[in-house]
Amino acid sequence: MALSSLWPLLAHGEPGLARLVRQVLAHPEFTLHLADVDLQVRGRPVTNPDERALVFGEIVPALDWAGSLESWIAGSPLVEIELG
Repeated sequence: MALSSLWPLLAHGEPGLARLVRQVLAHPEFTLHLADVDLQVRGRPVTNPDERALVFGEIVPALDWAGSLESWIAGSPLVEIELG
């Protein structure tokens, strides 16, 4: 997983994202609606602890409100989004 070419979709403690992860498992190809464009993408829930540590290790330390890195790795939904 290369952070420069893939977008991690993450949030901490939001139940709606757990539902999103289930939807991505069922339907990995979807349309991501942004302000000015709709993108065809493919999503993959990231469950491998090493991948999760890599992504969260790059993002979480920069967020002063985020809490511990370990709590993010252990329990936060994370979806890899690949532009199609």
